[in-house]
Amino acid sequence: MPRFSLRAFTLVELIVVITIIGILSTIGFVSYSNYLKGAQDSNRFSQL
Repeated sequence: MPRFSLRAFTLVELIVVITIIGILSTIGFVSYSNYLKGAQDSNRFSQL
C-alpha cells in the first residue's frame, strides 16, 4: 500500500499569513491616504 504524504499549509500558518497581509494592506492604505491628502493640500495652496 503506497504512502501518500500530503504537503499543505496548516490553519495557523494561513491565519498568520492573512494577518500579515491585512496589516501590510492597512499600512499601505493609510500611507496612500496621507499622500492624497498632501497632494490635495498642495493643490489648494497653489490655487491661492
